[in-house]
Amino acid sequence: MRNQQRGVSFIGILFVGGVLAFSGIIAAQVFPTLIEYQAITKAASKSKDGGTVAEVRSTFDKAAQIDDIKSITGKDLEVTKEGDKTEVNAK
Repeated sequence: MRNQQRGVSFIGILFVGGVLAFSGIIAAQVFPTLIEYQAITKAASKSKDGGTVAEVRSTFDKAAQIDDIKSITGKDLEVTKEGDKTEVNAK
């Protein structure tokens, strides 16, 4: 009887390695964007407590400076009031 070899071929290893490398590259590009998005939403929710538009933008700018947010500033925020609630949205 013939003995059959078992295991993964070299081509299989290269394929799996290529898929893992591609996934790693995509994750490395998406992860910082996700972290900054979460920091922006956290800073926007903190800034809702301000009374005027200038206070909201100032609070956001201070939080953005702490969290190192560079993609958006307080000037880019749309601040609206609906009743007694303050809505903060990014343009």
